[in-house]
Amino acid sequence: MHAAFYLLNGDRRLHLAQNTWDEAGLNAPRKVIGDSGPQDVELVQFALNELSHPLRFQYSEDINKFHRFLGAFEVNATYRSCVVATVGLGDGASALRQGLLVLVSHEVGAFGRSDAEALRLLAGLLAAALAHGNDV
Repeated sequence: MHAAFYLLNGDRRLHLAQNTWDEAGLNAPRKVIGDSGPQDVELVQFALNELSHPLRFQYSEDINKFHRFLGAFEVNATYRSCVVATVGLGDGASALRQGLLVLVSHEVGAFGRSDAEALRLLAGLLAAALAHGNDV
């Protein structure tokens, strides 16, 4: 299992800020997400809370069968399960959106709804800490 934190920048792209691939001496998945097709665009919209039905988290027990934006994290078809949560405070147009927390696993069914909800709680804590650090 690996984890990553992607920061949203003003360029409407997600930039890899921290990850466990580098720490393990492996190549990280994607350094920048947002300009490589419709999955990227939808993932950025998810991070910015711009989807028609805004979501705080999303998970897939098998990325190969769930072809929505989580497929952006499928790296060389090696990762099968994924859970992602938005890092941000508030709702609506005035919301502060900071990025995404991502977990991926080689195992099918590694994550479920309770894992996604737990990651969402961690993402909320991270958002609060980042906002406090920026005096928001």
